Amino acid sequence: MSFLAINGSPRGKVSNTHQLITYFTKAMSPSFYKIAHLKEFYNKNQYDALIEEMKTYESILIGFPLYADWTPGYVKELFEKMGERRAELAGKKYLYLIQCGFPESHHCRYVARYCARFTDRIGGVSIGSIVRGNSEGARLIPETFFKDSKILGELGRIFETETRLDQGLLEAIAKPEKLTKSGLTRIALMQKLPLGNGYWNSQLKKNGAFEKRFDKPYEE
Repeated sequence: MSFLAINGSPRGKVSNTHQLITYFTKAMSPSFYKIAHLKEFYNKNQYDALIEEMKTYESILIGFPLYADWTPGYVKELFEKMGERRAELAGKKYLYLIQCGFPESHHCRYVARYCARFTDRIGGVSIGSIVRGNSEGARLIPETFFKDSKILGELGRIFETETRLDQGLLEAIAKPEKLTKSGLTRIALMQKLPLGNGYWNSQLKKNGAFEKRFDKPYEE
C-alpha cells in the first residue's frame, strides 16, 4: 500500500499541521509515505498536477487547521477540484487530520462529518478523522514536551500495518472534547494575568490593530 499525506495549511512547511503529520508518519517506513504541501501546488496553480499524483496512491490523508470553524480556502479549492475529478479518485481510502487552536476538540466535529460525507460523495472509502484541539504552537514545542507525539506516532504505525485508525487513540488525542466547568474557570483566571493575552496582544501590535481591539464597527 502507498500513502500520501497532504499538508493543507497556508503556513506550509512551518505549520502546526505539518508538525502533527510529521509525528503521524514518524514510525512509518520511509518508502511507504510521502508528504506534499498544498501551498506549493496552489502557488504554482497546479492543483491538477496534485490530483494526478493523488491518483498514484492507495490512501490519502488531508490535514488542515480550522480557520473560523472551516477549512482554509486552499483546502476547499482542493475539495472542489477533487469533486470535479471524482471518477479518477473513486475507491481510494481517505483520512483527515483536523486541528484547531481552540482547547475543545468538538469545534472540529462538524468539519469531520463534512469530510466523511465528502469522501462518500466522491466514491472514496472513509478511514476517519484525527481530531485535535489546542494545537496552536505545536510547531514550537520540542517533541519531548509534546504530550501527543507518541499517540500520533502509534496511530501512524497502526495505520501502516492495518489501514485503520485506532478508536481508543483517537479519543485520547481529542481530549478535552469539551472543557469542564473548572477548566473554563481556569481559563477565565488566566485571561486576567498579563501573560494570558500576551501572544494575541503582540500580534495586534505587530499589525497596528492593538488600539482598535475593542472597536465595534457593526454597531454603527
